[in-house]
Amino acid sequence: MTRRTLVLLLAALAVSGCGTTATSKPKPAGRAAVPDVRGLEATDAAVRLLRAHYCVRLEVAKTFPASTRAEVPVVRQSPAAGATPRAWSLVTLTIGLPPQTPKSVYGIDIAGAGSAPCPPIQVSY
Repeated sequence: MTRRTLVLLLAALAVSGCGTTATSKPKPAGRAAVPDVRGLEATDAAVRLLRAHYCVRLEVAKTFPASTRAEVPVVRQSPAAGATPRAWSLVTLTIGLPPQTPKSVYGIDIAGAGSAPCPPIQVSY
């Protein structure tokens, strides 16, 4: 073997890790459970879900809850809190809008939500 071939062979072995003790790859972290966001403001709930690696879809409830401090509360969520679907799965939040809020005026804008592999957050009536 020529010296040049030997150097190339040693370089290839070094890069491939041949001859080293095998180390197992770390296991991926467990899936984050869907957080319970019922009763929160819709924007706060969406941020929590995005941070837990879930996409968000909003639906408007037919009625507005009478006893709530939130202006736009989350009334229901699906899947339920504690479920562990795949990362970036869709979580549907049913939100309450005060009766006087015109549908064409209300929107939710989450800064930085575009960095997640999710469709833009939209409200369906």
